[in-house]
Amino acid sequence: MAYDIGQVTDMFDALSNKVISELDSQFTKGRIKGTDYANAYASLLGTIIQASIDVPVKDKQIDLQKAQIDLYGAQKEQAENDIAVKNKQLELQELQTNKDIEIKDKQIALQEKQVNKDIAVKDRQIQGFDDKIRTDLFKTQMDTWGMMFASGMLDKKPDIITNDETSTLYNTIKSKLR
Repeated sequence: MAYDIGQVTDMFDALSNKVISELDSQFTKGRIKGTDYANAYASLLGTIIQASIDVPVKDKQIDLQKAQIDLYGAQKEQAENDIAVKNKQLELQELQTNKDIEIKDKQIALQEKQVNKDIAVKDRQIQGFDDKIRTDLFKTQMDTWGMMFASGMLDKKPDIITNDETSTLYNTIKSKLR
């Protein structure tokens, strides 16, 4: 890590002034004598130099750690935003899927309704063909008997006319035509 010389110098000056003035005070009071002063001075000077270098480095490390914490916070916030966006996308996809299903269900219901109508039309057409056959048969029989009576070919009424089968057939045809 690069040293900020200004910080190191300021720290050294502040620490050395304080420590050396305290050392001088102790020397003046006679608490430290002769070589003890020199040894204490050298030892304290080494400590002051090391502290002058360590404090700015520690400050830089603290600043770096703060920057890393801020970065982690920003990354966490970004991740939370990404998750929120993904959740919203999933929500929208689910809504779209539900809407698609609803549309498909309606289309199927309409197709089913149309198929049922087509079946009903086909059934009625088949029934209509059967009705046409019955009415044509009834008309043919009536016309044939009418001509036979008119021409004198029959001297008595056929059983189908006398035993109400013709009325039953007529009533059946009439009820189907409603």
